[in-house]
Amino acid sequence: MGQDAGLSAELTNWALSRGVTIDGIAAREFPGKGLGIIALRRLEAGETILKVPTSLLRTEFSVPQHIKKSVGTECSINGLLALDLWLDNRSATHALSPWRNTLPALAEVKSSMPLFWAPEAQHLLPPAGLALLRKQQAKFRRDWLAVSTCGAFPALSLEEYTYRWLLLWTRTFYYTPPTSKPRSSARLPRARVRSTPKSKSSANPARPAEDCLALVPFGDFFNHTAGTPTVTATYSASGYEFVTGAAGPIAAGTELFISYGRHSNDTLLAEYGFILPDGDNNHDAVLLDEVILPLLSPAQTAELEAAGYLGNYVLGATSPSGSALDDDENGNENDTEVVCYRTTTALRLLCMPFRRWKRGLSCGFDDEDSFQRRVNELVGKVLRTYIDLAAEKIQQVSRLDEVFADQKDVLTRRWAQTLALLTAATKRIPD
Repeated sequence: MGQDAGLSAELTNWALSRGVTIDGIAAREFPGKGLGIIALRRLEAGETILKVPTSLLRTEFSVPQHIKKSVGTECSINGLLALDLWLDNRSATHALSPWRNTLPALAEVKSSMPLFWAPEAQHLLPPAGLALLRKQQAKFRRDWLAVSTCGAFPALSLEEYTYRWLLLWTRTFYYTPPTSKPRSSARLPRARVRSTPKSKSSANPARPAEDCLALVPFGDFFNHTAGTPTVTATYSASGYEFVTGAAGPIAAGTELFISYGRHSNDTLLAEYGFILPDGDNNHDAVLLDEVILPLLSPAQTAELEAAGYLGNYVLGATSPSGSALDDDENGNENDTEVVCYRTTTALRLLCMPFRRWKRGLSCGFDDEDSFQRRVNELVGKVLRTYIDLAAEKIQQVSRLDEVFADQKDVLTRRWAQTLALLTAATKRIPD
C-alpha cells in the first residue's frame, strides 16, 4: 500500500507540475486491471475533478514535423503517435517519463491483445471479435509498411512498434482540434469519450474519425464501465475536463469510471484486451451471422442485401436491440422478442411467401400472424446450433498449448459467457 501511495503521489505531483488541475481524486493500482482513479473525498454531482490542458495532450500537432515528413501521408494518426511514443521512450529525461512509466509492459500487452496473439489463438475468438481483429490487422499493416519502409527508423522493430501502436489504440480519446470540423456522424468505436469542441471552424473540411485522436495523460487512467459512468469528459480549446455525473454524491474510496462506449465483450476483447465479468455488461451480445447466413439461398441473400438486412444478426444480453453490438441503429426496442429485429426479418424470409415478406418490410410484420410460430422454431434452431458451436469452441480452446495459458483463460471465459447468453435466450422463446 505504501508503494501504491508513493506512486499516486508521484503521478499527482508530476501532473500538477505540467498544468493539470486535480481535485479530490488520485491514481491507484487495482489488482488485475492496472491503474484507475479513486475518489479521495466525497464528491458531489457536477464537480470538475480533473482538467488536462491542451499543452499536455499528444496529438498529430505535437508530433515533430520531420517525423511526419519521414513517414508521409500513408500512416494513420494512431500509427504516427505510436512512432512518436517509441522515439520518446529513447529519452529517459523526457517530460512525459513519469506518465510513460505507468503504461502496461510489453509482456502484458502481448498477453492481452489479440493482435499480438499467435494465429491458433486468434482463430478461436468469437466471430464478432475475429472480424474486428481482421480490420485492426489491416490498419496496422498499412502503418507498419509506411514506418518500416521510409528508411528513417532502422532501429525500430516490428514488436516494439506493435506494442506502441496498441498502447495508442487502447488509450486514445476522441479529439477534434478547434481548427477543424468533425463529421456530424463521426464515431470512433475505441474512443473513451465523444468530445464536442466549443470552438471550431466550419470552413475547414471534415476530418475522418480515425484521425481524431489524442493521448490524454492522467485522464487515460479512468477505467471503463458498461453501466452509468460516474465521470464524463468533454474537450474544448483549453483541454479536457472530467466532471462527476448527476447520479448523486460519490463516497471517498470509490473507483471512478468513464464509458468507452456501448460495447459487447467481444468488442472489448478485440479492441482493449479485456472482458467484463459475467453479468457486468448489459451491452453484451452474440453475433449470430455464422449460423444464420448458411441457411439463406443466394437469392434470399441478395434480397436481404438489397433491403439492407443482410448480416449483423444479434442476440443481446438484456434486450433484443441490435445496439448491443456497438449501437446498431436497426435494432428493435420490443423487449418481448428474443433476438433483434434484423434477425427475425431474415428468418421470416425463410418461412413466409416472398410477397408477404416484402409487404411486411414496408408495413411492418404482425408478431401474432400464422408465421410467428415457425419464426420461433427457427430462432430455437439457430440458438441450439450456436450452442453446439460454442461448446465445440470451448473444447478447442482447452486443447491449446499451455504456452497460451492467458489466452486460454480469457477465451474460455468468453465462450462460456456466449454459451450462457444463448442458453438463457432459448428459455425465452415462446411455446
